[in-house]
Amino acid sequence: MSHTQFVYPQTAPAVCSAQNSIWYVGEDKETYTAGFTDLLDLTDRIIDKLLKAEAVCWVLHDAKDYPENALAETTAVIAELIHEAYEAHTTQWEGVKRLAKRKR
Repeated sequence: MSHTQFVYPQTAPAVCSAQNSIWYVGEDKETYTAGFTDLLDLTDRIIDKLLKAEAVCWVLHDAKDYPENALAETTAVIAELIHEAYEAHTTQWEGVKRLAKRKR
């Protein structure tokens, strides 16, 4: 599920008249801070990688007969997905720290 897919119209009196509306992307009727949508995209990427790793684990768990090298190949795929999720999380955390410093 992508956080950025939730879009709703909200009037913005400071920007437009009461008859017009402006489109905002946000939650709880608040706009996202500049750069925040990039962090949400990273969250979606992390979740995607972890869900794929989980799915591969369940395929491996439910398999009856393993072809040759299946275990080694499957664990390598799982390790790669986990590593990619870790890298995205590290990037996301750096973005959160930058965002926090900007708000102070």
